[in-house]
Amino acid sequence: MSSHPPHLPSKSSSLQQRRAIQTIPWLLVFMALSAMIATTISTAFLAWYVPDFVSYYVPAVISNRQTVSSERTIDPLLSKYIQDRTVNIYRPTASNAQVGVLTAANRIGQGIILSSDGWIALTIEGTLPQGSVVLDADGKIHTIDTVKTDPTNGITYAKISGGNFLVSSFSNWNQGTFGTTMVILDQWGLHTTFSQERIQQQSAANISFHRPYRTIAISSDSGSIVFDETGNVLGFVLDGTLIPSWQVSHALPAILAGIPTQTIRSGYQGVLIEAYIHPLNGVYVEDIALQVTNLPTTQESAKDNTLQKGDIIIALDGMPVDIDTFARIWSSPKMISVRILRDGEYRLIELSP
Repeated sequence: MSSHPPHLPSKSSSLQQRRAIQTIPWLLVFMALSAMIATTISTAFLAWYVPDFVSYYVPAVISNRQTVSSERTIDPLLSKYIQDRTVNIYRPTASNAQVGVLTAANRIGQGIILSSDGWIALTIEGTLPQGSVVLDADGKIHTIDTVKTDPTNGITYAKISGGNFLVSSFSNWNQGTFGTTMVILDQWGLHTTFSQERIQQQSAANISFHRPYRTIAISSDSGSIVFDETGNVLGFVLDGTLIPSWQVSHALPAILAGIPTQTIRSGYQGVLIEAYIHPLNGVYVEDIALQVTNLPTTQESAKDNTLQKGDIIIALDGMPVDIDTFARIWSSPKMISVRILRDGEYRLIELSP
């Protein structure tokens, strides 16, 4: 028989051990909650992060026929961001005051919103029919008050009724756009594509200074709008190539000021010299240069403060000639400085828009 009194705790037990045992259930609960929280955070992160990198095959309708193309999913937030800053344009009808008659058959195209007071931009074939109406993302119909065209770049600008619009933002072309994913808005809606190789839009022997020497080939209908992966506008599709968005941002101030865009240093042409060797500070250097071959018909006889035939352009605004950025700097609606070589002497000429 045990000599240990039954009403007392076991000799092997202690107060510290009993307290440790009592905390085990709470520790298990805490570990379970931590695991649930970690799982939730990981799932949310993957749901947000992974779709940007996972591609799969989805059907796309092109030219009224069903085909299959490799596309990425579009984030719903990105889709809404783009739709809130774009509009659809419809031809006038007998009863176009009602949304119900704005059918696909009457649809002209899509445009981007440029200002909160209702300026939009679009590319269409021909002119915008008088009496056309605009439908925004909220289903509201707007009339068109003013129409201005940019024949140089093939872009139409229109002022629509209403206000407090969300404004589109432009992509930074300085950061490069080639080899990236693009989001296209066309008559079929939003879908993605990869930027294709650059193509030469002009002959190297006949370069128009205000037009991009290189551009991007886009497999989409004319009038489509191209965005980057963050919803910034890259440009419009026209005849299978991309009209850069910087041409829109350059032309709009001139158009609003009543200055025809074709007068912004247009009419100049030249020959590309890919390896031009010339002396600089006593050392021979090799640069890309442009030699002027044709002048605008409106330019008067050659003057010292203007470009002349035979001038070799070495730099714009202090930057070396770059065939991918030359047109963007040249077409900017501001004074630019042009460093040239004329008769063996360096000169700096200031050119106004």
